Amino acid sequence: MGGRIAGILATLVFAAYTGFLAWRTGSPALMVIVAVTLLLAVVDLWQTEFLRRENSIRRG
Repeated sequence: MGGRIAGILATLVFAAYTGFLAWRTGSPALMVIVAVTLLLAVVDLWQTEFLRRENSIRRG
């Protein structure tokens, strides 16, 4: 449970910090890189949670 919360918190901190930097600099290329990286981080968190639930269901 602690790892799950830490992963979500780290993603939120990363999103806030990099989003602020991209917005502050106004660079379109940096904004695209940040958006894609955040999307991949969210997909990774979702996939990890899905695999945990799937393994939990298999165990009973």
